[in-house]
Amino acid sequence: MNRWTMLSLWAGVGVPFVYFGAQAAAIPFYPGYDLLVNSASQLGSDASRLPEVLNSGAMLSGVMSVLSSAGLFVALSRAGAPKVFSAIAALCVVSIGLAALWAGLHPMPDPAHNPGALGVGMFLSPVALLASVWRVAALRGLRTYLLWVLVAFAGLVPIMAGLTPIDLQAYGGLMQRIAALVLYLPPSVACWVLLRKSRST
Repeated sequence: MNRWTMLSLWAGVGVPFVYFGAQAAAIPFYPGYDLLVNSASQLGSDASRLPEVLNSGAMLSGVMSVLSSAGLFVALSRAGAPKVFSAIAALCVVSIGLAALWAGLHPMPDPAHNPGALGVGMFLSPVALLASVWRVAALRGLRTYLLWVLVAFAGLVPIMAGLTPIDLQAYGGLMQRIAALVLYLPPSVACWVLLRKSRST
């Protein structure tokens, strides 16, 4: 694996640290912020004394995601994953990055804040990654992780749709963060596994 592919994968590994780190850094600037109730995007709104902390972090994580997509495609292909599924997984990561950039450039309460279909890759990436590694014996650990991600995602759907007794008004912020852990981490975990695989070989 060449240097640029490794740097690209390391960018992918760093995405969740920047994403969640920006939230942690932004909380002190939002009076009365409640992790259980308030969404991450509110930290970048005009209710914050310094919304640039969250919005800059969101945009940086978006750039890192886009950069990581190339390394992910190359590393998956070299590991034996079908190129078509590797390409789809990489495009999903590009979608995640572009959505983060969009959200950072259009902070709340801007009505354009929600990236809409631009961020569909977040929901599709676990499936695309699973399809990529399904028959790659050397990546069976990653395959197992991705299967559990889909199980967790299936469990989150009725909760986020308001079909359970969980009060989303009281715990909306918490549920958003759980959903982010489930859906935002898979590309980064894949990058980490592929980096370790390259070192072992």
